[in-house]
Parts: sequence; C-alpha cells; structure tokens
Amino acid sequence: MGVVRVSDEGVQKLAARCATVSAQLADDTVAPLPGPPTQATAAAVASAYATLNATATALARRVEKTGVKVASAGVQYVAQDDDNAQQISSVGQSIQI
Repeated sequence: MGVVRVSDEGVQKLAARCATVSAQLADDTVAPLPGPPTQATAAAVASAYATLNATATALARRVEKTGVKVASAGVQYVAQDDDNAQQISSVGQSIQI
C-alpha cells in the first residue's frame, strides 16, 4: 500500500483554484447572435445558448461547492494531524525504558 502525502498548502491552493475557475465559468456566459426571433434557426440557436449558459452556471456552482469542501477538508486534516502529533508525543513521554 502506498503512502499518501497531504500538504495543507496544496489543498488550499486547490480550493483557491476551484474558486477562480468557478468565477470564470460564471462570468463566461455567451449571448446568441441577433436574428429574427421568428426564424427557426435563430430560435434554435437561442435555445442552445440558453442551455449552454444554464450548464455553465450549474458547473460553476458545482466547482465552487467543491472548492469549499476541499478547503474545509484541509482545515480538518491539519487539525486532526496536529491532534495526532500531540497524542503520539504524549505516548512517547509516558514510556519508561
């Protein structure tokens, strides 16, 4: 079994990157080219753009939530790691040779 090495700095960088990507996705909505709304192709293109924008918005929300979860997990990991280190050091002090 391999060893997993976790760096709080790396986890927080990942969370920040998720926030950046989420903001970019939310800002990158596109508008369809203008055309007569009665023309079938213009209506189809407008519908496709609406679907594309809705998908980008949903993806942005999902990436943002992932970033929040990653940041939270990083904080919990550091707290757990610190707690474990204290427990290990206290065990070492109680052993008499």
